[in-house]
Amino acid sequence: MGATLYEKAMQCEAMMEQRHTYEGLVRSLVVLPPVGRPDFSTGNHESDALSTGVYLATQSFRWAATGEPKAKRRARAAARALRKLQRVTGTKGCFARGFKRANGPTWDEQVFFFPREWHQAGKYRWVGDPSTDSLTGIMFGYEVYYDLVADAKEKAEVAQDVDTLMRPILEAGMRILDVDGRMTLWGNMCPVILEEPLNALQALSHLRGAYHITKKRKYLKEYSRLIAESDYHKVAERANVQEYPPHSPWDWNLSMMPLYTLLQYETDRTLLRYYRRALEVQWRGSRADAMHDAFFNWVYKWVKRRARIAEETWEWLHSFAVKSIDWWSSPSPAGVNPEWPPHEVPKYSSSRMRFPAALVGADGEGETVEAIVEGVPRYFLRAYWSGRYHGFISKEA
Repeated sequence: MGATLYEKAMQCEAMMEQRHTYEGLVRSLVVLPPVGRPDFSTGNHESDALSTGVYLATQSFRWAATGEPKAKRRARAAARALRKLQRVTGTKGCFARGFKRANGPTWDEQVFFFPREWHQAGKYRWVGDPSTDSLTGIMFGYEVYYDLVADAKEKAEVAQDVDTLMRPILEAGMRILDVDGRMTLWGNMCPVILEEPLNALQALSHLRGAYHITKKRKYLKEYSRLIAESDYHKVAERANVQEYPPHSPWDWNLSMMPLYTLLQYETDRTLLRYYRRALEVQWRGSRADAMHDAFFNWVYKWVKRRARIAEETWEWLHSFAVKSIDWWSSPSPAGVNPEWPPHEVPKYSSSRMRFPAALVGADGEGETVEAIVEGVPRYFLRAYWSGRYHGFISKEA
């Protein structure tokens, strides 16, 4: 008999604690030793803000479903990490994609994302040019944490963090600005230059969430203005189904989280009809793309109570598996202990990659060295714990 969903979730939680969390921040993609550093800081940090926000929501769902103190501690640590993403930049109104402890540039900065976006801040390195993806993860995490976990003091802290995050975006016309004062490459939610309907959906969700948390009417005012003057509620219905630019299968994640927010916080019946139609579009589109993430089904069934849980949803959950991988099959960089023990890696999120040997500092012959790169199991954990919270998954499943 295979592992239960709960057992798989516990395996993933252990993996998160051992290799993917640092000062509360979630490391999205880790180059494992011996090619990567023994502290697991080597990797691609461009999605750390998104991953940390999703993990914050995950642990908040877990706390609400189980009352486990460990879940609350991890949620609080993730919330502090999101705050640090703003503070580490040293520029008010700017936030980072990720950070790590390092006294200078490291080799992984040259092979992932844009090397020029890395900056030094004391004992930390941080990567900039955050996107609407980053913001979506952050806001989703804050919203679920605020509603399910935070006490009065923590709610006030989250309100301040969200205001510090969203106020500059609002003042810049719904654009995310970098440390140079310019809009980031993928930071556009502005109605004047809007390119993708998905960004209209995200803008509405983030403004509605900011109002819910901060109680500041400027966010509700801008939310209402985008609806009245730019038909953002109608544009949002077309998220991910426009002909150009073509959507990525990844984008279903970036629409379902904002819809979860809007469908909770909005009370206007007319707007809710638009958002429910948008949900129908996202649900059908994700299934057509064979994206059977169980969280999508939970959002759909939470709104449409009579909807069935799709067979593909259960298959997606139960097919998630971990397996042993020998991560000492490649030459060891100098100074790394080759006796580090083997570990468990999720099938779906690990891969082998080759890096320039000279860049990595690997011993032995050859121009490249192979390493195992481990992705974070954020979406399985999101699906499992949100399913537990909403009553779609039993502990025995």
